[in-house]
Amino acid sequence: MVLTPAQKLVITGYLSAWDIRIDSLVKGMDFALERMRKLGGYGLYIEHIILDAQMVEHTIKLLVKGYASKGEILKALGENSPYESLGLYKVDEDTLGDLLGRLKSLHVDHSLISKLSRLNGVRKEMIHHLFDGNRDIEKADRDAKAYIGTELAPLIQEVKAAVKKVNNEIVELVKAYDESLLSALDGSRTHISP
Repeated sequence: MVLTPAQKLVITGYLSAWDIRIDSLVKGMDFALERMRKLGGYGLYIEHIILDAQMVEHTIKLLVKGYASKGEILKALGENSPYESLGLYKVDEDTLGDLLGRLKSLHVDHSLISKLSRLNGVRKEMIHHLFDGNRDIEKADRDAKAYIGTELAPLIQEVKAAVKKVNNEIVELVKAYDESLLSALDGSRTHISP
């Protein structure tokens, strides 16, 4: 299929927007990871878990927007998008719990969704139930430290792998039609490169 100049322009726009989102996430994660190291160094594991959960939530929003971008590129190519009716661009105000529902509708790996649900439960415990006077803060801090040490790092890697997967799906989709569109991206950002 030969793409029209209009199709190329639309697709390049979606690729550039996706590339900028990935770049922003990487910069934000670098900042957050440095802050988390400091929190862990001070033994502030409750605060660490709250920041972790926020970082994961932000990354999940990016993942959902990646599927939205893929859907828009499919539409620009004249194909049907399985994501069109899911409202994927409307995630900015979603909570982590809302995002879990969106991931289910995208048929993301059930194991990942289950682990994210566990993180959401830990996050809720730390944010909503810790300071009502019914929970021992020292025990909560130990629980947060244990969760960080055993479950969180692998979960973050799985979330990053899911983003990479949708990124690769976008790249392969575009390459199947016109690989030259990938070269139109800003050379300073290489996150979307094949």
